[in-house]
Amino acid sequence: MKELVCFGFPRSGSTLAWRAAKALTGEDLLKVHTYDAAWAGRPLLVTTRDLRDCVASLWRVVSTTQRFGDPDRPGEPTRRTFEAALQVAREHVPHLEAARHHRGPLEVLRYADFVEDHGRVFDAIQRLTDVVITPDRRREVSDEIGVEAARKVQARLSGFDEHDPATGLHGGHVDDVGVGSWREAIPAEWHSDLDDAVGPHMHLCE
Repeated sequence: MKELVCFGFPRSGSTLAWRAAKALTGEDLLKVHTYDAAWAGRPLLVTTRDLRDCVASLWRVVSTTQRFGDPDRPGEPTRRTFEAALQVAREHVPHLEAARHHRGPLEVLRYADFVEDHGRVFDAIQRLTDVVITPDRRREVSDEIGVEAARKVQARLSGFDEHDPATGLHGGHVDDVGVGSWREAIPAEWHSDLDDAVGPHMHLCE
């Protein structure tokens, strides 16, 4: 069996899925946000999420980074950092579309379905690999990759620019942008800009 690749749109739960796959296979698997056609034939695990929630989460994240942060209001989500989040989303849409048309074994996981039901991730991994996952192992890995465990890791990190290579987590990685909460997270007067950027591509996260 060829080695599994974990692909996800930014802020779609790809790190959670990758951590599960890594723990269950015992392999140092590739986790990416950009798709490469050279992976044809390899099993691909894809995570998706409502793109508007992805942008809301990205907006919070990029606002804290040195690369995208607003120098006039460091660490704060501003219109400038919102535009940066929209641009990140636009750049990754073609990669998500390519991944959805992957030529090889493919499993697509929706964030809303798996974020609180890790069994869906485990089932997808089992279908893509030769791994047999016992009930005890499911419980053990679910605890390892859950929100509480992630919060303990990120508490040791100073910000999103600081990264823990063992878990793939950054400081501030876990957020409170829940399913559908983009409506409250993003000012109403900016919703039309959000729709223009990702609205035509919402079918990719279904």
